[in-house]
Amino acid sequence: MTSLGVISESELDFVSCVLQVMSPDEMRDQGITVSMVDGLRVWAFGNNFGQLEVIGAPANFAGRYNITPRFLYEAHNMAAMDDECEFIIDGEMVRAVSTSGSIEMRQATIWSVVPDTDFETVTTATLAQTGLHHLVLFGTTDPATYINSEFRERMTRATTVVIGNNSVGLRTSFLACGGHTSFRQQSAEVTGPAGEVSVDRNILRRMCPVLERVGNLPITVSFDAATGSFIEFSGANFRVVFPLIEIGAARYHDEVIGRLGEATIEYTIAEDGRVRARLGGQVIELALLDGRTSVLRCSVELVSGIERTLDLLIEIDQQNQGRVGTKYFTSDNSVWATVDIRCDALESMIEQLRGLVADSDLLGSYLASLGINGDDLTLSF
Repeated sequence: MTSLGVISESELDFVSCVLQVMSPDEMRDQGITVSMVDGLRVWAFGNNFGQLEVIGAPANFAGRYNITPRFLYEAHNMAAMDDECEFIIDGEMVRAVSTSGSIEMRQATIWSVVPDTDFETVTTATLAQTGLHHLVLFGTTDPATYINSEFRERMTRATTVVIGNNSVGLRTSFLACGGHTSFRQQSAEVTGPAGEVSVDRNILRRMCPVLERVGNLPITVSFDAATGSFIEFSGANFRVVFPLIEIGAARYHDEVIGRLGEATIEYTIAEDGRVRARLGGQVIELALLDGRTSVLRCSVELVSGIERTLDLLIEIDQQNQGRVGTKYFTSDNSVWATVDIRCDALESMIEQLRGLVADSDLLGSYLASLGINGDDLTLSF
């Protein structure tokens, strides 16, 4: 048997609090990994929500062990009655023992290792914990007490962390669901270039209980605005790392690809991220655009190498006047059919693409009947 040490209620309280930020899943056999580093007990966990590391009290044991979240939370409850409890490893089992009783569970099997952060060009802002707590609380709060499902689907996922010359701030826009944009900033000691990055608003909000517990101590916020993929919040005995997210229309890229895959529609992705799909013999260019609202613009080139005559423009105008959804236009001596799909309504994407292909075939045939054939299309797929 191996003892991980007698652990205080305060250490278990803080580890439990930080762990809830990441929502580990016992059904997937996820656990928080405990090891000894430089004579100190270290707790580590990571999943798709982010990564965490908490430095505990001095300890003396070998190896690493996986504690399920439910076991940890109950051990904390037990330690709250007795001020402390001892963790004992016995094969695949872990047991917590205190003066009032004991609990036992099997260890989890999914290990976590939190690597050191490696920024190419780091920007850091150091401020008091209280100030950061107020920033996060205000910057991530919903714009209303009750929000129905329609508005919640349109509500932003993103909160933008902005580091200036001597400040750090949080900006969140609720314009898409009828709310306002909020921005609050706090004085901070800043090193590195000014910049901004965006994180998941709901995940960031889970940091509030952590920031309430650590006391009024310095907290450092770090990121690489140019090439980084994560943001780090670190204190004297912990660090929490969140992945960055895209804002605007770009954040819907994975959903667009996923829906094409589910519908078994063949597609390619260029180096610049642009997507081309083949459906019904047509090649469709898909572009995510930002405007008053984020849209997916889907376009089909009907004919190229044409001359923009008055007859052609009149025909396109007449088609657009009587048509809902698909619109036609000329660009660079080509005729295009296009439809804009709101990114918050992508569930209709496949149906809209099929409608675009049908409308493209219709006008393409009509243009051919007018003798407007142009060159052979060479759009690569």
